[in-house]
Amino acid sequence: MANYIPAIITASVALIVGVGAQFLNSWLTGRREKKKYLREVYENFISEFFVDILAHLNISTQPRPDHDVKKEVNISTVIDEMFKKVHYGDKNLQSLSLERKTSKYLDDYKGGTEEILQIKICYFFLLYSQRIFKKINFKLDLGVKFQLEHSIKEYAYWYIYSEARDYEEGKNKLKDLTGLAMCKKQVLEQYSKRSFRKLIACDDLGEWEKFLTEVDEKIQQGSF
Repeated sequence: MANYIPAIITASVALIVGVGAQFLNSWLTGRREKKKYLREVYENFISEFFVDILAHLNISTQPRPDHDVKKEVNISTVIDEMFKKVHYGDKNLQSLSLERKTSKYLDDYKGGTEEILQIKICYFFLLYSQRIFKKINFKLDLGVKFQLEHSIKEYAYWYIYSEARDYEEGKNKLKDLTGLAMCKKQVLEQYSKRSFRKLIACDDLGEWEKFLTEVDEKIQQGSF
């Protein structure tokens, strides 16, 4: 029996090495395929709609005459095109695509349902874009990086305001914020993206109203 022990050990080691090599090869292949897919998401999805989503917010909320705008963004058309490729999106965008299709068959008792849903879609698209940029190690220009970060919060604020109060009023509120002194423009920067995500996820009118009142008070008191 003793004569067989070295052979058994050798065979066992060879088996372990073989399985380990196969596992490592599969892991590396999976990693390459994932990186390739994420790059495809960026090239075929994110890059196609990213600028329009940022521009829509900028054009909609800038306190300036219409003739200063070189190009309008038809956000409804942009989202129509986006959702033709929604398989590249995350679960939030895919869920919103279904919600948008369903909403077209329902009565709009409150008014502005389509517009409010568009803001929510833009918000989740920018969040997803930010994750993709990070995963593929895409280095954004510092100005664009700041604009992206701020736009996520502005879309979140606009959505919450629209749901809790009124869509047009929320848009005008953002215009007012943009037109205020530089220090007052930073009021939304006090809130993290995580806090905005929690607010939107809670879907609680009372919490939304509490948050909006808090922001109003900070602007009035200059406590930021």
